[in-house]
Amino acid sequence: MKSNLAFGLALLVLCTFIAGAQPEEAWNRTYGGPGFEWGSSFQETPDGGFIITGSTQPSGEDKNDILLIKTDSKGLELWNVTFGGPECDYASSVQRTNDDGYILAGTKTPGGSDSTDLWLIKTDASGHEAWNRTFGGRSDDQGVAVLETEDGYVTGGSTMSQGNGSWDFWLIRTGPGGEKVWEKTYGGLGRDYLSFILRMEDGGYLLSGTTESYGNDSNNLWLVKVDSRGTELWNKTFDNSLGLGGSVAATGDGGFALVDDIVPGPNMHLERAGRLKKLDSEGNELWNRTFSRSESSYFSQSIQQTRDGGYVMAGTLTSYRDGPKKIGDTTTWGADDNDILVIRTDSRGNELWNLTLGKPKLDDQGAKILETQNGGYAVLCSTESYGSGLKDIWLVKLEENQEVI
Repeated sequence: MKSNLAFGLALLVLCTFIAGAQPEEAWNRTYGGPGFEWGSSFQETPDGGFIITGSTQPSGEDKNDILLIKTDSKGLELWNVTFGGPECDYASSVQRTNDDGYILAGTKTPGGSDSTDLWLIKTDASGHEAWNRTFGGRSDDQGVAVLETEDGYVTGGSTMSQGNGSWDFWLIRTGPGGEKVWEKTYGGLGRDYLSFILRMEDGGYLLSGTTESYGNDSNNLWLVKVDSRGTELWNKTFDNSLGLGGSVAATGDGGFALVDDIVPGPNMHLERAGRLKKLDSEGNELWNRTFSRSESSYFSQSIQQTRDGGYVMAGTLTSYRDGPKKIGDTTTWGADDNDILVIRTDSRGNELWNLTLGKPKLDDQGAKILETQNGGYAVLCSTESYGSGLKDIWLVKLEENQEVI
């Protein structure tokens, strides 16, 4: 009996050590030309590779086009395609579709127009365009997310053309060819910006973003739960010191995990911290955890629940090691460098490990993270430290080191 107990305790210690082991970088890749490239969304594909979207600045041109990249399992580029017109266009979301193609949502500026539209693009497996649709009115409209459904797509963003005349959450249901079936707006008299759409097991959707229309402060996080027809079921607001949209993920218990950013103290520069909230299925807070670093600001930008019930988050770590600088009567805190910080927690939000990626330049834009099929992690962002352009898309693959020393 004592022998079995000792063996059980040893196995528990070993499993705990492996679960908490910091991963190592397996490889990193950059994508882009001599100008600016930004990575905004990615997804692992069944072959172990990745589909990536963002924007690219054509050489010598003052505009952006949508960029779609397919890689193999080592991050090596297999192909890339661009979509765009004479003005600035960019993508915010990409999803693989059931026919092995891809669907993109973003924002298009029609030629000769001062306003923007939501842009939906469907491609085949090689990135060739099958069709595209624009949605919008006379004012600005933006696309941020798209999901495939059984018989079409759900897309959305923020609109000034519909709703109350200021920015509102905007949800659009389309058929399989992108034709509009219905649309809904959510918001008040203030500016309300949609950031994420999650599809729930009950067929409804969770909308997440920021609101000036509701809550106690000028900028609050806002969650809106709707049914499959877009009818609002409930909404919740959460105080948010920085007014940023954060990120939300569905959890296995039917609830949600939400990351955002707060200022826990009086110093706006050194005390910006990431915050993880666990919510139940009705949006009620169960617990929260704060993550901060000395002489740095941490902005959480992405979260996913891992297969073991824990969480992995990625965001920007801005360091201020040189301290304040006096310029005339103004004190400034110029950032010394930006890096990507990855944090892994257990199911209760307790930190297991963290990992910093980057060099002493700006590696900071739009850090997105996902757990990969082989148990590692992939991080998408933009970098000035690597690559050959002014800013390139950067993909990093992390693999957990399970070697016990």
